[in-house]
Amino acid sequence: MDAIAVDFGATYTRFAVVTSSGKIRRKIVTTTPKTISAIKAMFKRGFDILRQTGVSAKAPLGIASIGPLSSRRGLVLNTPNLGGLSINLKEIVESFHKGPFALLNDCNAAAWGEKVFGVKTKVENLVYIAFGTGLGGGAVVDGHLLLGKDGNAVEIGHIVVDTNSRVRCGCGGMGHWEAFCSGTGLPKLAAQMLGKKLWKTSWEIFESLPRDGRARRVVAKMAEYNAAGYASVINTFDPEILVVGGGLALSHPRETLEKPKHIMKKYQLLRTEMRLSSLGQDAALLGAAAYVLETV
Repeated sequence: MDAIAVDFGATYTRFAVVTSSGKIRRKIVTTTPKTISAIKAMFKRGFDILRQTGVSAKAPLGIASIGPLSSRRGLVLNTPNLGGLSINLKEIVESFHKGPFALLNDCNAAAWGEKVFGVKTKVENLVYIAFGTGLGGGAVVDGHLLLGKDGNAVEIGHIVVDTNSRVRCGCGGMGHWEAFCSGTGLPKLAAQMLGKKLWKTSWEIFESLPRDGRARRVVAKMAEYNAAGYASVINTFDPEILVVGGGLALSHPRETLEKPKHIMKKYQLLRTEMRLSSLGQDAALLGAAAYVLETV
């Protein structure tokens, strides 16, 4: 059986038809719009294109989404990475799709995707961390995907890694891991450290590394925060493996993953294997498909 999978992100949205074995038959990637009407039009257009593959209008549908969520009601609630927008995804998709529906936090979906399709050996305890526009996580514990009462379990981007900083997270909190080390957070960290805004995006900071010592200082501080965050997650969940993904990490694994490995021992009680995602940007898509196919 095929499923339709959607990865609804703050920057990009991906639509795909996925088989039960994890093969992607067709995939579309589009920029995520910022208004309800444009989001609804994007979903309708994406589904129309996917149906050209012959996938049924009653196929199981799994959506991996930015949060916070009310997953049972199919809602995205006041999401900070889309300017506080609230979106009724269930209502949107049910206006043109009649198949069974499941809504997951994107990182929870990615964690499930890594367990089912990504990790080559069978594991029962896994944590997935994504560095993208924001910073999030998902966890599989004793073979079960942790969801929480509303589908928002494992919001590890909001772990406090600095109690003295005045950098404010998109959620409004202070000192959160996401506020320093996500795609939107790294320029804020740079501005705090240097006393002025030199770079608008994290990509500009990484591009400046070979020639600018200030950029290297900022990235070194990011590695320190990442080390503290990774250690906190490992000490909390005791996973067999920790998988790191998201656009920022996939593009810059040395800075986001390898450097923190050499720092984090001083923070760790427990040890685990750490690796970059083998599923890349498709982890959440594949996880959403696998989850909905297992639950229908």
